[in-house]
Amino acid sequence: MRFQIPPHIAWPSLVIFILGIGISSVTYTVYQAQKDGGVAMVDDYYAQAADWDALASARGAAENWSGTISWSEDTPPRLLLDLQNAEGEPVSVDDGTIALRQPHQAKPFFETGLSEAEPGRYVHTVPVLNNGLWDATVRGTVNDSPVEYTVRFEHSR
Repeated sequence: MRFQIPPHIAWPSLVIFILGIGISSVTYTVYQAQKDGGVAMVDDYYAQAADWDALASARGAAENWSGTISWSEDTPPRLLLDLQNAEGEPVSVDDGTIALRQPHQAKPFFETGLSEAEPGRYVHTVPVLNNGLWDATVRGTVNDSPVEYTVRFEHSR
């Protein structure tokens, strides 16, 4: 004897099952979209767009720089940033700041003034960073000209 579901139960059950799949997929999608904090809004995006030429010239002033990120061996580990110009000479940034952020985030995770340990080397104690890609953005002035330089690095500890 074969088990059969009566049609007056099977068809409504199929419809409910399909609706359940739709509701489950929407719930999962909303959860995945919100689990990292949701939308990353850029603060004052209009002012950034209006000052685009100034930002582009600041980035262009540091276009030929090279930068390296390393970590000290002491506890807590300190971020060591070395900046050189195209000739390999150390770069000293006046009135500068450093901001750390992950590329997919709009707001910086950490921002502080630059502290130069020796010419071209900047040392900072930073909060614990997640593993992954990070951008260290240096903003300041060199010879009274605004500069902005970003070093992308991968952090894994």
